[in-house]
Amino acid sequence: MVEYVTTYEGKKIKRKKIVEKPAEQRLDVSKGTIRKKINEEVFDLADSVADNSKMIILLSYILKELYETLDEEQKEKLNNRFFIEKVLKIFDPENIIDIKLTIEGDAFMERLAERQSKIAEIIKTEAI
Repeated sequence: MVEYVTTYEGKKIKRKKIVEKPAEQRLDVSKGTIRKKINEEVFDLADSVADNSKMIILLSYILKELYETLDEEQKEKLNNRFFIEKVLKIFDPENIIDIKLTIEGDAFMERLAERQSKIAEIIKTEAI
């Protein structure tokens, strides 16, 4: 959207073209600022990698739980049935989740949720 603003400076009239950038461009411009703020206020790169790993494990666990609710007929209809079964066997998310819950309880999931909430808030305030 293009808008024109007319300003009066003494007897001179100036028209300035104002172009608002799309949200994607505003986000690109402030990406460095957002990353710096997340690094300072939420976590550093090493913590981010660890959190991403935990989220993958949690999603794998959820996938396994959902997959196990399917009956054989439903499983047969899946295009990637054997891939899904292989991935679940390799990652074995249930054992990893059990270990995490034994060591940390629900605290690790609460920490993940809290950090993601902080990141969303930073992006919301910086990118808009």
